[in-house]
Amino acid sequence: MTKSAGGVPVHAVTVSDFDGVAQHARSAPDRLACIDCETGAEYSYHKLDALVDAAAGWLANQIDEGARLAWLGRNSVDMLVAHLACSRSGRIFVPLNWRLAAPELSAILADCEPAIIVAGPDFRDTAADAAARAQIDCRVEAGLGSAPFSKSGPARDPEQPCLLLYTSGTTGRPKGVIHNERSIYYSSLNLVFASDRGPRSRALCDAPLFHVIGLLVMCRASLAGGGTVLMSAGFDPAKTLSRLSDATHYCGVPQMIDQLRQRPEFSEFDGSRLVSVGVGGAPSTAELLQCWHDRGLPLLIGFGMSEIGGFMSMSATDPAALERFPGSCGRQPFFGAVRICDDDGADLPPGQPGEIWVRGPTVTPGYWRRPDETAALFRDGWMRTGDIGSVNEQGFHFIVDRKKDMFISGGENVYPAEIESVIAEMPGVVEVAVVGVPNPRWGEVACAFVVGDVRADEVIAACARSLAKFKVPAHVIASETIPRNGAGKPQKHILRAIFEEGQAIAP
Repeated sequence: MTKSAGGVPVHAVTVSDFDGVAQHARSAPDRLACIDCETGAEYSYHKLDALVDAAAGWLANQIDEGARLAWLGRNSVDMLVAHLACSRSGRIFVPLNWRLAAPELSAILADCEPAIIVAGPDFRDTAADAAARAQIDCRVEAGLGSAPFSKSGPARDPEQPCLLLYTSGTTGRPKGVIHNERSIYYSSLNLVFASDRGPRSRALCDAPLFHVIGLLVMCRASLAGGGTVLMSAGFDPAKTLSRLSDATHYCGVPQMIDQLRQRPEFSEFDGSRLVSVGVGGAPSTAELLQCWHDRGLPLLIGFGMSEIGGFMSMSATDPAALERFPGSCGRQPFFGAVRICDDDGADLPPGQPGEIWVRGPTVTPGYWRRPDETAALFRDGWMRTGDIGSVNEQGFHFIVDRKKDMFISGGENVYPAEIESVIAEMPGVVEVAVVGVPNPRWGEVACAFVVGDVRADEVIAACARSLAKFKVPAHVIASETIPRNGAGKPQKHILRAIFEEGQAIAP
């Protein structure tokens, strides 16, 4: 308890003030918090709160406060309970990407040094192998135990780290993004307001819980609003489309959303309950947006990243706004601020692309054990996102590309996403990714990696009809697949390496 300037006692803010599950368990204990889509098991807020308490008590008896609990497994209610129990007990939750191999996981484990790894039945050997490679002293468990936990125990600082989300490593080096209950709470509220969530919401979560979309955007935001999480073990286009008939909210990366619309039953499925379908994590093509719009299901484009705790902005659910500003990711959020800046940090005028800078209570305090990289992330209290965007006169934001993906050809800035959007619209193209590659005359030129039934000369001709000459790919590589990380983002450092090795380049 603290006192105000007038001597009146003022409640000190603690983690419990941001504990939405505990709060809803008191006010609406019988309301559904979770449904396991695989088993049909239902969890009221009272039941979920009790499970979190029991897991928190077990953790308090097993590992020290501030110690890390890593989780390697597909989506489950147990995984969500473990995350909430870490926050409640003062431990740090580290969800691991189960798509990674043991050598890749070992680098993350060596960085975060968990005391315990909980591994699903399909991943116990991988977890043990990764821990051995990392040379860390931890044990591998099949699940969490239970023990009494007292909510009246020591008050915990809401700015104490409770979550490490490891970046997807598009540049080859994952970093642990720190979040606390304060940043998670405010990012959840931004989503509650932006996507119209509340006690009647039913959010289908099949994005992996090691990703910000699954854990924070779908789960934590829905629980903050008092809604129900429909927990799916993972994305399966046929199952997801069927389950969407019972959902009000959904969100995924463009590759997931595109696979849904390619299902033969897409034109017939009942989406009448859907309030919002969000898409983020990578650029979306105009064709994809239009296809969902034609079904009466406008996609809400979101701009966000792990460092922001979800979405910093999301296009409005108002159809009129979507019609006026197609492709926009919306205005700045309720909690937070957004700027478009040049390299010197000066604000740019409407319509001119620049780096997106953000600040607010949702933003990470930094990277785990990376003080230099944390310092480089911020300038004057603003976080430099590394994304290029613009804002129009009405305050609506548009994403152009990642700053690190931009390259300079003959003195001109080239944004690969602009080229990718042209190629993606071509008949026969399944996937595309564009990178800048060295060129002795122009410095760098575009190289397009294309999956599908299309010739290199057709790609070049299509780009020449729509783009300036310096943007037209100088090279087109026919590829069987585009390497992607666990978040579905193209791993462009791998594509550049493929080009440098001279594999199957079509001039």
